[in-house]
Amino acid sequence: MILQFGVEFKEYYELLVSAWAASFIKQQGQLDLSPDWFKWCTAKLSTKNYALLDEVRRMDPSIPIALLLAYPEDTAAGFIEWVNSLSGNEAFEIVYSFDPNGQRKPPQNLRKACQTLAAGLKMWNDLYFGRLAKPILQDVQVRAQADQERTLEFENQPQELIKNLTQSLIWEAQSVTTITLIPQAHLSPWPVYQIGGDHGVIFYPVQSRLLNKNPESTILERLLKALGDPSRLQILQLIGENVVRFTDLVEQSGLAKSTVHHHIITLRSAGLLWLHVSDDTSTRFSIRWETIKNVSPLLEGILLGK
Repeated sequence: MILQFGVEFKEYYELLVSAWAASFIKQQGQLDLSPDWFKWCTAKLSTKNYALLDEVRRMDPSIPIALLLAYPEDTAAGFIEWVNSLSGNEAFEIVYSFDPNGQRKPPQNLRKACQTLAAGLKMWNDLYFGRLAKPILQDVQVRAQADQERTLEFENQPQELIKNLTQSLIWEAQSVTTITLIPQAHLSPWPVYQIGGDHGVIFYPVQSRLLNKNPESTILERLLKALGDPSRLQILQLIGENVVRFTDLVEQSGLAKSTVHHHIITLRSAGLLWLHVSDDTSTRFSIRWETIKNVSPLLEGILLGK
């Protein structure tokens, strides 16, 4: 049961998310970032630096997220320096205070992870974030301030606030008592969430005028792509008005697990599915009927230039 929740903004939150996004160069169709942004990344990132960002992205997310929440200041450069200075024992205490149920890693491994994280973020901060991201941070900060005010409307309905902000998550994890909501501009349309003990952290997507493609046309393109495949239509039919586990979709569709996973990614990116977050590790989905109903008005608006 959620007892405490709020929206937070700090510049080093976006630093981490933007580093994750840059590692999507080879999967850029999964994000709403403009082609020009990825062209810039491709031109500027050496093979070595891309590999470093990819290592940061593939790191157990509880490690960087625990460190984000523990750092008391507000600057990206300060966060990088602090992470690099942590001993293995200090990192161990921070990470497993946030995620007491996580699989334990030896302090020496956490020390190495902190060094890798700091190296990747410093490189990315020097190359991109510290030089070019200020206008993007301003967009995110404005949105964060507006959403902080909106939390008052949902004082007794935190789950509805999560649905409203993420547009893709239904929060059902009863063990979580504290939720930190963090707006981010680089991983749209995806929310990223992590549960550590009784604390849930959600990075939810927001638009930035400098980063994103035209939102209306992007949404329509993804919808038409998602609905134009018979296998994806079959998955939607199997879900219907129910909440269905991923494993059941694999069994009932007769498709390979990897194929269903690919179709789910496409359907979610088009805004067609809710992901239900619960206490267990099972993945469950339901249809976002609001999106289905919006297909015709969205198409009409684009064709008529509204």
